[in-house]
Amino acid sequence: MDAINKKDVPSLIEKVAVFAGKEIAARPDMNVSDDFPLDIWKKMAHEGLFRLGITAKYGGTKIAYDTLVLVGESLVKHGHNMGLALSWIIHLLASGFMIGKFGSPAQRAKYLPKMADGLTTASIAFSELRTGADPRRMGTTARREGDRFILNGEKAYLTNGPLADFFMVYAVTGAVEGKKQFTAFLVSRENPNLTVTEVMKLDFLRPSPHCMIRLENCSVPASAILGREGTALDAMARPCRALEDALLNGPILGGVQRQMELILDGLRKQGAAPADDVMRGLGEMETWRQTLRWMAIEAAKRMEKEGAKSEYETLLVSFRRIAADCQSLTGQVMERSGIVMDGELAAMTKDISRTLELLRGGDPSRQKKIGEKIIVRKESNERIRH
Repeated sequence: MDAINKKDVPSLIEKVAVFAGKEIAARPDMNVSDDFPLDIWKKMAHEGLFRLGITAKYGGTKIAYDTLVLVGESLVKHGHNMGLALSWIIHLLASGFMIGKFGSPAQRAKYLPKMADGLTTASIAFSELRTGADPRRMGTTARREGDRFILNGEKAYLTNGPLADFFMVYAVTGAVEGKKQFTAFLVSRENPNLTVTEVMKLDFLRPSPHCMIRLENCSVPASAILGREGTALDAMARPCRALEDALLNGPILGGVQRQMELILDGLRKQGAAPADDVMRGLGEMETWRQTLRWMAIEAAKRMEKEGAKSEYETLLVSFRRIAADCQSLTGQVMERSGIVMDGELAAMTKDISRTLELLRGGDPSRQKKIGEKIIVRKESNERIRH
């Protein structure tokens, strides 16, 4: 299939639901395990889940962002695991968005067919251990020497890093008026001066694997540059982060639905009818879930709409705020009903909460930009009136 059309979406979602229920939900141990299930990863490739977002020319299937949100929702709702969905989303971002949009013809031909088939995996190496994702404080550099670049520095929290065949490394390549200029490089895991220094064992979003890498005088050719030199921060990193945030709304929605199912199962086991305040809480949770679903779909749609940046940014910030409030309400409902937070319910709740915490980290900068736009718009309107 070259593209997923609107009429094809229900069958795709059903296909994902059946696969997730059969292959992923059957492995509840993944929520507490650090071992990545390569067998399931290969089956996801066989189902065509890695082809989504890659153009047909390279063996992929064109798909709208809002449909990807629905696929992520189904994957978690029926598979009962958010970590695997995170690894899947990062794979799609690295292939369809990063290389598909910014790669040279040679890079696309080299990487995309194998990524579509799940034979090659990439990791986006942006964050650093002490500075996080703050570009002003990042220290990884790339120095030009003739037709090559020499990379030095360390990167951390690399999703899919332990699986990766190559890394998309962001490095400082200069400065303009005191502002660092970043360039992204495609660096093979086999480069002798790139070392995976530590596999990072996180206690949430399992089994998605993370690691750190060190680059010591790591030499790569100029042809390894992804996109244009010096433009990677604004052209790639920030849009990629926004898209990641939007697509992660799908797994969050799926997690919330699974969370609700587990709570209802707990109430049924109690036998007695729930108290009125518990029933009201459940009703409010469902109302918010449906609102969140609409917001997630709309945000994804507007990401593909020219000139709608302020609209999707507003929706992303609002989604997180409401989702966090919904989680607080969920905790109250469990407390009132006497449902114990353990097992899968505890793991899913932690995954949802920690994901929201990570995503909310970017909200202050988004809100500041929205505020700046309001000021600019007001000043422009005043100039027009006068």
